[in-house]
Amino acid sequence: MQRLTILVLSAVVLASKSSGFVVNQPTMRVNMASAFLMSTVFGQGKHKYASAGLLNNLMGKSSEEGRPEDPEDPEDPEDPEEKVVTAHFTNSLSRPVDVYFVNIEEKNIHIVIPGIKPGESAKIASHRGHVFDVYYPGDNLFDPMQSFEISAEDGTEEHLLINFNEKEEAERRAKGVKLIVANSIDFPLQLLWIDPDTNEKKIASDVIEIGQTKVTTTHPGHIFHLYPAGLHETHNPVKSFRILARYGEEYSVQVDNPKEEEERLQALGVEAFVVNKSDRPLKIFWVNPKTEEKHLQTAEDIPPGETTRFKTHPGHTFHVYNSGEHDDTHDPVKMFQISAGYGAQELFHVEL
Repeated sequence: MQRLTILVLSAVVLASKSSGFVVNQPTMRVNMASAFLMSTVFGQGKHKYASAGLLNNLMGKSSEEGRPEDPEDPEDPEDPEEKVVTAHFTNSLSRPVDVYFVNIEEKNIHIVIPGIKPGESAKIASHRGHVFDVYYPGDNLFDPMQSFEISAEDGTEEHLLINFNEKEEAERRAKGVKLIVANSIDFPLQLLWIDPDTNEKKIASDVIEIGQTKVTTTHPGHIFHLYPAGLHETHNPVKSFRILARYGEEYSVQVDNPKEEEERLQALGVEAFVVNKSDRPLKIFWVNPKTEEKHLQTAEDIPPGETTRFKTHPGHTFHVYNSGEHDDTHDPVKMFQISAGYGAQELFHVEL
């Protein structure tokens, strides 16, 4: 089991020192979210950072030099045993925002300051070189609106102004992501979208005939399955994929060699992500469909505010319990079933 300290699923491009990176410049935008999470969290095999500056910066350091550390408790940023940078985030926008810490070494991100209201500020203990992303609450964590790298020396303070152009951001999001699907196999296909709120499969386009290409509009991070037309209730998908592109970009999918693709996807399994939004540690159990016995899926507790991920299979059922309360006298706090197909990912939230 691998753990993601969330919330996930985004990240930020770290430019090299020679690139003149200014962390609190009002017009600063970077594209780390799609590149970071696509390549590391979702198994693309190697880092495909959008900025050569980041790649050079990372490759030019040893494993210890410049290694990100976990931020300290936002409620108590002054650690008497070590010098920190007290980072002050101020929201100059008209809507609340969430701030996430990007841990490049551990290949994960997690929320550190939720819901900074318009006109308000919040502070957190950090260190030089730490990276943070800014999102609206509820966003898919693939395309940050603004990103910061701490440039101040430890033992000092740094003030970071969240001030991207909201009108331009709205216009950019309105463009969506152009999804292009080409059918190169010998039978028609049906494209289905997985609703992230309900995990239901929903038809996303007309039937894609043999040799035909379909174009539709979607959003970063959305999950799709391609099935033989009319058989999505009884068959595994021919291909499953997540949109790994930013707003305003294109994402192309070519479908061919369905048998080879199905074998490859079965080997990949389904990658499940469970986000603990409650205030108690959690444990996850797989329920054997034949015996109804519960088997521990996650050996370690999932602390509040963190995420775990594990590989599983379509149709598997899981029960989530408060840690220490998984006997027959307690009910699970959440039950869920994997609806994603092989090769895809699925996200579940455990609320308060």
